[in-house]
Amino acid sequence: MISFEAAGMTDRGLRRATNEDALFLDQENGLFAVADGMGGHNAGEVASRMVIHGLMHAVQDAVYDGGKGDAGMMNAGLRNGAKRLFEWIQRANVSIYRTALQNPRLKGMGSTIAVVWIGKDRLIAANVGDSPIFHFHRKNMVLLSRLHTVAAEYADRDTERRGAISHRYGGMLTQAIGTSASVLPHVHETAVSPDDRIVLCTDGLSNLVGPSEIRDVVRSMKPSAACTHLIALANARGGIDNISVIVIRIKRISWLAAIKSPLKRA
Repeated sequence: MISFEAAGMTDRGLRRATNEDALFLDQENGLFAVADGMGGHNAGEVASRMVIHGLMHAVQDAVYDGGKGDAGMMNAGLRNGAKRLFEWIQRANVSIYRTALQNPRLKGMGSTIAVVWIGKDRLIAANVGDSPIFHFHRKNMVLLSRLHTVAAEYADRDTERRGAISHRYGGMLTQAIGTSASVLPHVHETAVSPDDRIVLCTDGLSNLVGPSEIRDVVRSMKPSAACTHLIALANARGGIDNISVIVIRIKRISWLAAIKSPLKRA
């Protein structure tokens, strides 16, 4: 089993009138998420909270399965767990899309979502949009999420024009929760080691604080202090957007427990 400690924090920043970010921390089930909403008339705030509430209800349904034989989230197995995350995100997308169609004031609303689910001996990361998920192992950094932006997708095809494309298209999203009838989440499974750090954040942080800076902060501080410091750092650099971050520190892994209780496979 993986033992961890985690903390999360969200801040309006210095330029925005409202906070359209939302967080979800379920330490009992090892599930964590950040969502960054978009849309006029506070629709972004509605969208991000709908994503988080949908995830919360999905967790409750999985843990309290009404006697249908589900032993709970942690016994689901990661392949099955990855499928669940995929389905939960798609379900949230449909709900937000239909709500926007029914309410003209919410037309065009949407949200990013970045989710981490910690299993017995590894984790699943899933995302839609541009809210990144970082995995820091010693001095190395791996981006577990995929940037669903015009700039990122064009850059993969045309590396020579990467700079010009990024300048022209900026953070224009190719996918977001609720903006179309269907969505294709990126899902990634990975092993973790003791003393690794996992960071989920919105672009209000990642656009102002680089990955190496985030790494140095989270490796030198406890999760709660690291969240406070990172948000203060982003605000010191202008605080141009809402800022949200979750920091997870892997404390230890009981391999014996994992061997005795192997993960079920789908």
